[in-house]
This record gives sequence, structure tokens and C-alpha cells, in this order.
Amino acid sequence: MGEDAQRIRQAPLGAGQQNYGPPPAYGPPPAYGPPPGYGAPPAYGPPGYGAPPGYGPPPPGWQPQPWYGGFNGPPGPRPLPPGWAYATFGQRLGAYALDVLLLFASMLVTGLVAVLVRVVLLQVPGVPDAATVVVAVVLSMAGLGAWLWQYTWRQGVRGSSWGKQILGLQVLQVDRLVPLGGGMGILRYVCLHLVSQFTIGVGLLWPLWDVQNQGLHDKIVSSVVVHRTG
Repeated sequence: MGEDAQRIRQAPLGAGQQNYGPPPAYGPPPAYGPPPGYGAPPAYGPPGYGAPPGYGPPPPGWQPQPWYGGFNGPPGPRPLPPGWAYATFGQRLGAYALDVLLLFASMLVTGLVAVLVRVVLLQVPGVPDAATVVVAVVLSMAGLGAWLWQYTWRQGVRGSSWGKQILGLQVLQVDRLVPLGGGMGILRYVCLHLVSQFTIGVGLLWPLWDVQNQGLHDKIVSSVVVHRTG
């Protein structure tokens, strides 16, 4: 096999042929090391954040914020001044019952007066029967109007209706503990009837489990019913 290869190398070249000579001698592949200038990666230490800034004392004149209840205050009802307490459900119910009795009393009194006036007018010659009916209706409506006035406007301005005044209860603003005002007293009465109709009376029972013994109508207008304890 070696002699045949030697004869092939030594054979004369034909036309168009070139003698490339023996093939190069291939040695072992070069050893590949790290590229020039490549060293170890830099060592990363912890960032230098330093100590947190000192906030120091509060500015002059700063005072702690008052208790507002809800998520910003401690659990439980808002503390009241000494000598005051939240009215219980029984006290509120008793005051409402007195107001209802006073409503019937005012209607009864004005109705009796209307009947008396009607009888007197019927004995007067020339007075038509229709006029006596009008007088009776006006007097009856006057009694209802007086009751509505004391339960809405008067309670808003003075803090209590006739029934609440008898039991020593007051309706006040929940944050300032002052009377609501006449307009808010009317709004509270409207909310009372709306809540009782749309909640089928459940809103009126809300003081049974509320921390401030509020009804849903009280929460709408931000009112609370309190009484003196001493």
C-alpha cells in the first residue's frame, strides 16, 4: 500500500495537472485559554444606604388629632363628656311612644274644639254647613301641624321633641354634640320614614346592635341620641 502511494506521487503529471506536494502535517489543536485581559468579575458588596433619616420632634403647635371613630379611632363608641351616655333602645322607644301619644292627644284636643266650634256655628243663623266643616278640618290639621313642628324643626333646633324632653333625651350631631338645626331635623324625620319603609322596620331596630345606639336614619344625617346620667 505504501509503494503504490509512492509510485502515484512520483508519476509524471499530465496536461493541466499540478503537483501540490505532500499534505501538511496536522499537529494537536492549540490550547484555548481565557481571552487576553479577562480577569475575575468584580466583587459586588452591599449598597451603602446608610442610616434612615431622623424625623425629629413634631413641629411647634402640633396637637394629637381628636377621635373620629371608624377606622381612624379605637374600637368601641365615641367617648362622651362626663355626665352623658348614649340613649338605650328602650329609652328611645319610650320617647317615641310618648310622642305618638302626644300626637293623638293634640288631634283629640283640636278635634273636640272643632266639633264644639261646628256646633256653635250651626246655631248661628246664616252660617252654611260647609263653613263649619272647613273650620273643623283646619283645626284638626293645626293639631297635626303642631306635632310635626315639634318633632322636626323644634327637635332639630332645641335637640329634643316633647317626648324626648320628658325623658331627658337629646338628638345631637355625632361629631360636635350640638343640636342638628331645623333643616336637618326635618331631614332626619324624612329619613326615619324612608328607612322604616325600605327596610321593613329593620332600620329602626338598628340601635339594638350599634356601638353608638344609632338608627340607620341617625347614620344618614350623622346624629346620635344621648341623655344625662348625672
